[in-house]
Amino acid sequence: MSVTTYQGAEARPQPLVGRWTIIWGLALAASLALYLLRNTLPALAVYPDSLHFPIAEWISALFLVIKTNFTWATRSLTALLDVPLRFAVDLLARSFLFEPDDAPAWSIPRVSWLGLCALAGICGWSVGGRSLGLLALIGSLYIALFGQWESAMTTLALIAICVPMCAAAGLLLGIWAYRSPRIDQLVISPALDLMQTVPTFAYLVPPASGYLRWRRSRSR
Repeated sequence: MSVTTYQGAEARPQPLVGRWTIIWGLALAASLALYLLRNTLPALAVYPDSLHFPIAEWISALFLVIKTNFTWATRSLTALLDVPLRFAVDLLARSFLFEPDDAPAWSIPRVSWLGLCALAGICGWSVGGRSLGLLALIGSLYIALFGQWESAMTTLALIAICVPMCAAAGLLLGIWAYRSPRIDQLVISPALDLMQTVPTFAYLVPPASGYLRWRRSRSR
């Protein structure tokens, strides 16, 4: 069997100016023309206000409808979540205050800061040995010595209530998405993609605002 080798095949000639060079040149020329004609034809340089879509007004109207018709649902959910949150905050950061109608007010003090520091050290020791226990103890004492104990315990109370609830909700949504790929594709995955674009601390606004409202109502 013989193999025929073709030699002398001429290479295809390359253009002097590439396609993308032409495209970028036309784009630059169009930009320059828009700049020079900005006073003669202002609609070419500035988007006209008459063509703006009132998206912000539509969103505000939608939330107004939700607020008007579904306040009972959001208030009920807030009241339901307020019970464990108030208990955790009173236990760790404040104290249990009881104000009977026909009797003097009395309270149960919060958990001792020293006991919580010791508990942190014991937990660290049981999990990671003596070094981790000592580090947990020193870290807890550091918070107390610098006057941030109440703030830290408020944060701990929020985490102790929110994390288990979020884990349970995430588990249920994950099972739902696994059993229904269409729901995962149309609802859950787009929602997760959108949540990735939101700054992390934005998720702290609803629980923090709810706690501040509850604290103001209690201080009255």
